[in-house]
Amino acid sequence: MAFHKYQAYISLCAKFSTFIWPDEFKSCGLKKPSPTELINIFTSTTNYHEYYKKKFSKVVDGQYLDMIDWLSDKDDALSDQEVWSFSAASYSFKYLRK
Repeated sequence: MAFHKYQAYISLCAKFSTFIWPDEFKSCGLKKPSPTELINIFTSTTNYHEYYKKKFSKVVDGQYLDMIDWLSDKDDALSDQEVWSFSAASYSFKYLRK
């Protein structure tokens, strides 16, 4: 679930970076959301910076395709054992050390 939230935030930021804020919004006093406000839709700012960004950006930037598929719940993703080299009831950020 956390990886899905991270991907949604990244996607939303990309869309907002090219989105022209309508004059109607501006005239009503509505401001374009800041990156922090967008983060807070999905998680706390601290949680995002301490875990999501720190861990998931390394997975995505490092192009760990098998891990990305597993985190994305793809049907053809490798098994837990193949990705993590062990099986667990649940997985947490502590397993994303490397």
